[in-house]
Amino acid sequence: MIKYVIFDFDGTLADSKEVFISVYNQIAAKKGYRQIESGNLEYLRSLSIPERCKYLKVPIYRIPFMATEFLSLYKTELQQVNCHLL
Repeated sequence: MIKYVIFDFDGTLADSKEVFISVYNQIAAKKGYRQIESGNLEYLRSLSIPERCKYLKVPIYRIPFMATEFLSLYKTELQQVNCHLL
């Protein structure tokens, strides 16, 4: 029986940021959207979701359609995620 479940949303246990960016950039290159670069990451964090979509040239209505492709690619690259064991 599982006693504890740990949710990690800030990169404490697993740093998935690089994999996330890589997967997004693969989709962006294929669809003609602006890619995420290390230099614009902090700027993107300061924007709302509609503002991010506008900056990245992603039509907001496309997000649900991108999610399926994103999750499929993300799952194949999960082995690249750096995990920090406690």
